[in-house]
Amino acid sequence: MKPSALTASASIPSPRSLRFVTLLLTAALAWNLPTVHASRAEPTDLPAARLRQQGSVQLKQVGPYVERGSYRIHVLSKLGPAAWQLSDGTWLYRNYKADESEARGVLVVRFLDGRVTSLNLVTPERAAEMQTRDKEMPTVKPGHRVASAPASRN
Repeated sequence: MKPSALTASASIPSPRSLRFVTLLLTAALAWNLPTVHASRAEPTDLPAARLRQQGSVQLKQVGPYVERGSYRIHVLSKLGPAAWQLSDGTWLYRNYKADESEARGVLVVRFLDGRVTSLNLVTPERAAEMQTRDKEMPTVKPGHRVASAPASRN
């Protein structure tokens, strides 16, 4: 054999070796891809994440019975008496879990004219803040005003 022919064939890989290298790379990538796709494909529990980050999650309904627009008496019959009632008529229920989520907390039911206006799940800390603020607010009877301290003229 001529030396030039030997050098030329040694520098250009054969199609068989290229196929082998391609197959090896494909196998290596395929081995790692399922773990990458599996971690991306796992559904994220958005309500639980939002509850942890923001302290509150708005709910569309509570079970198949209570939703925005439900009457107060209907809420009472389906959920029972609230653990706490704030002075503005808001009801708080302990240990509620959001449907199709691991989010757990205090259910906050707000009413206007005897009907549910909002349903939220809040952290126990946020519920405690609501109760503290409610205790600090002066109680005002309908038709009465709260007197404010006169401004200082210094």
